[in-house]
Amino acid sequence: MNQMFTKLLILPGLCLALSPAYASSLSPGGTVTPTAYGYGTPAFPSGAPDGVSSVGANNLLQEGESWALANSRTSLANITFENAVYVDPTTGDLDFFYQIQNTYNGATTASNTVSKTVVLNESFEGTTITGVAEITSANFKGFDDYVKPTAGDAITSVSLGSYQADGSANLTINFSTPITPKTDSAILVIETNSTDFDQAGQGTFSWTGNPPAGAHDGSNLATNPFTLDALEPIPTPEPGFYGVLSLGLAGLLLLVHRRSGKVKANSNDVNA
Repeated sequence: MNQMFTKLLILPGLCLALSPAYASSLSPGGTVTPTAYGYGTPAFPSGAPDGVSSVGANNLLQEGESWALANSRTSLANITFENAVYVDPTTGDLDFFYQIQNTYNGATTASNTVSKTVVLNESFEGTTITGVAEITSANFKGFDDYVKPTAGDAITSVSLGSYQADGSANLTINFSTPITPKTDSAILVIETNSTDFDQAGQGTFSWTGNPPAGAHDGSNLATNPFTLDALEPIPTPEPGFYGVLSLGLAGLLLLVHRRSGKVKANSNDVNA
């Protein structure tokens, strides 16, 4: 029985030991400077219905914002918020990629330039951000629908705010410069321990100057700042959860073993 009990106690230790260890992470209240993203070949998630997500999120999401003067069909601003989720080739967990592409081809003005500070509001509580990285023009490799960042563009810092009542938190990204027309930001990579995702997150952007009065986006008046949808991780149980679960199972098995031993002893007494 002593050998069995020892094995049961080792089980939770193995669960914790096998949990991946990461060199860098980002917790609420923290700020980090992204490192260069080092990778093998990340892949899109696979599964049902069109990703690992149980809620049906696409693994590539493109959201756009543009404005034009009232009664004009000529756009005077146009950006694409590109975000995607990939399976990390090393850990098997999900990494989230975000890039701002300013596709307007006209002259640069304050009202068609995106501010260098962007805020993502996502459901991070219960998710461990195991690393924060960036892809710049210096280390860019091909990714579906992503474009090579503009030379010299980089991410100076990424901060995570406190958890809100709904479990979300603000992730504040500071780029080195505003994203002007015909330029593309560095690609932010949020490495997580999550294995599932949805598209319930939001990104808040601002033009560095307000569009002129009467500007519109389709049939809606332009707003500044404006919000676009974003992919976000779905919380994954912490490794400690499995340790507690293993201890509970160990205790249950020990209790069953003791009771079965008592039943066997009583049976031998009766037969004697």
